[in-house]
Amino acid sequence: MLGPGRHQWQSPEPGKPLAIYFVLTGPVEVPFDMVTGFVLPGTGTQVTVRATGSVLVRVGDPGMLIAQFVGLPFDRVNAGLMASVGTSVERLLGKVLPRKIAIAGSPRAVTDPSMWAPLAEELSAYNPTTGAVYGVQFVRFASLESAQVGPTCSRSRCRSGPRPAHRPTRPRPTWRRRRPRHRRHRPSTCRIRRCARRRPRGGSAARARPPA
Repeated sequence: MLGPGRHQWQSPEPGKPLAIYFVLTGPVEVPFDMVTGFVLPGTGTQVTVRATGSVLVRVGDPGMLIAQFVGLPFDRVNAGLMASVGTSVERLLGKVLPRKIAIAGSPRAVTDPSMWAPLAEELSAYNPTTGAVYGVQFVRFASLESAQVGPTCSRSRCRSGPRPAHRPTRPRPTWRRRRPRHRRHRPSTCRIRRCARRRPRGGSAARARPPA
């Protein structure tokens, strides 16, 4: 591992591929967003709480961090690191928030804005990045907010209240589009007159013979 600056290094095995990783040792902000639901003991009320915010982390051991990614695709290493830290924080929140609400008997133990700072201090004591990849150190909470939401809340679509029982439908128009009617083929009203001799009403007449 080389520190910051300009370096010249020659590989002992030039015929083999070489991978170089640049690691940022400064603090990086990682967001998180989690939703947890449980039944409040005693009352049996369904409680759903959503916690959002971000934490600051830094790389404490670059060598240990890089050793975990040797041989893996390099295109999504940074996104994988942030996802690992965010999942670790959300897993800890999923354990601490229900316990505090169950002890207090009310969701206001974590949803009250005056309780967010003590909650962040308690979570910091547990080291929220314990379940993340090795080599990452927790610095502090940048922000933390929690609120009680409806039971249908999820990460992708979270509502502030319960979902309506029925979905409003779009009213159908009263008019209907009339299909164009095809004109039927009508036979011509003109009749073809046949050239035929009429017979007299009294009887049959003898045919005139042509003169010899």
